[in-house]
Amino acid sequence: MAVLGIIAAAIMAVGSAVRLLEFALSAPPDSFLDELGRFLSPDGESNLWSWFSTLLLAALAFAFCAVGSLHRRSGGAAAPYYAFSAVAVYMSIDESASLHERFEDFIPQRLFMFQWLILGVPFALLVGAAVLWLSRRLREPLRRRLLVAGLVFLAGAVGVELVQAVVLSITGWPQSGAGRILYAGAVIVEEALEVCGVLIALWAVLREAELLVQNRQLTLQLAPSGSAQRTGPDRGGEGRHRIDRA
Repeated sequence: MAVLGIIAAAIMAVGSAVRLLEFALSAPPDSFLDELGRFLSPDGESNLWSWFSTLLLAALAFAFCAVGSLHRRSGGAAAPYYAFSAVAVYMSIDESASLHERFEDFIPQRLFMFQWLILGVPFALLVGAAVLWLSRRLREPLRRRLLVAGLVFLAGAVGVELVQAVVLSITGWPQSGAGRILYAGAVIVEEALEVCGVLIALWAVLREAELLVQNRQLTLQLAPSGSAQRTGPDRGGEGRHRIDRA
């Protein structure tokens, strides 16, 4: 998780620095700085940041599916985990294909910028309510952590973007250097909150399982209390280790 966080911070820092340099130098469109900024900046689609975010959400979907499978094999409730996995899959596809922006096609009249939020906010609240209802069947520590993760993610995906939409509708698209820098800063905050929410969720799910190493074989199983602890070899001499995957 630390490595993933460092990678996210590095991509965001380099991309943001390139964008600021581009704005400061007033680099023309399609210049080297402009192309590099488009490739690295969090404020972009089909670029390095979008690819990383897509993979991160796909990893979250896989983690939910794996833990759900463990619950199914142990006779527990697996359906909520599979449902969370499906939500993460949709979010991964949306990050790559920008499905949420297609909401604008259902609004006949353009009212303001980012008007996909008119349908996107109710849709997010509906999905959030369904996810909150499903989370009742999860173990208490995981439920609390996922709630925090969801709030952090929505604060960026909906909260910050809603503020951006209102400001841009009043002031118009920023043309000056200062306005563009402020807009880029808002995008950084938005993307940072989103990726932090996903990282918190992934960390929370991984703490539900532990990886046992015994006789050069790996076995994934549920953690006894939702948080595996590292232990040394057992006294039976079997060389069994419990590894905290979080």
